[in-house]
Amino acid sequence: MGEKRTYSVLLRDITERTRQEAHARLLTRELEHRVHNILARIQMVIERSQDEGISLREFREGLLDRIKSLTRAHGLLGRTNWHGVTVGDLIADQLKPYVSIHNCQIDGPEIVLNADATQALSMVIHELTTNGVKYGALSVPGGRISVSWRRETAQKSGEEIVVRWTEQGGPKVKSPRREGFGTILIRELLTFEFDGTVDQRYAPEGLTCQISLPLDRVLEKTD
Repeated sequence: MGEKRTYSVLLRDITERTRQEAHARLLTRELEHRVHNILARIQMVIERSQDEGISLREFREGLLDRIKSLTRAHGLLGRTNWHGVTVGDLIADQLKPYVSIHNCQIDGPEIVLNADATQALSMVIHELTTNGVKYGALSVPGGRISVSWRRETAQKSGEEIVVRWTEQGGPKVKSPRREGFGTILIRELLTFEFDGTVDQRYAPEGLTCQISLPLDRVLEKTD
């Protein structure tokens, strides 16, 4: 006689588990990218700060200030769960320890930068602020700075964000004999990472710095 065989089939929907695993891999890659960028910037700051020909104490103070600046940018990103930071919040946060409503004006439309642009522009604003406190308009009573930004259409790169830093009422400005790390960072960081342009001018009445960045490289993407 033939034997009867009984088979059991167990079906399990693994769609949710597959989705969670894919999400976990995405988060891991994003974390690796963020950590790599942070460490690369810290390494750059350490290496280039040594080239400024300053004392060990000045090197230490400058390095700590630059790392604090990065920490402030990361704090802003953390508040938005790394979904970008507005230009206004970024600039106000970097200037907060040094300015008041009496010596600073900040003005521009709401533009949300992605994480990489937030970190890089924060470093640049920190350098401009530090220079202003040491040598420029923020070094004397009555000095003022204004920071404005706008969207603009450029022939070559399409739409851009243009940030303009202007100092007034400070000591008479002279072109530096030697470029320090801060000046080099302001010019090269945004040019290298985002194909932007930086026009820094040492007019006697006050420093001006105009930064132009392609919007498609720095804007936070929305779903």
